[in-house]
Amino acid sequence: MLTHEPAPLELSQADAVALAELIDAELRSASPSRPSCAACGREIDAARLAVFAAARRCTLCSGIPCLARRRAL
Repeated sequence: MLTHEPAPLELSQADAVALAELIDAELRSASPSRPSCAACGREIDAARLAVFAAARRCTLCSGIPCLARRRAL
């Protein structure tokens, strides 16, 4: 007869760290390389990111005064 031993419910600290690093690497590889615009969802172009590293809107949306006022509120 075969005996079945259930897997332990708790991970060792080393296993938990390895699993967390694996999940982090997978999430980083799946995320887009450039941030997306908070207004329209398109990727923010590299030229805008070079000037404004923390840009939250693309070039098109940054020129819309309504969005600028909403951000200030």
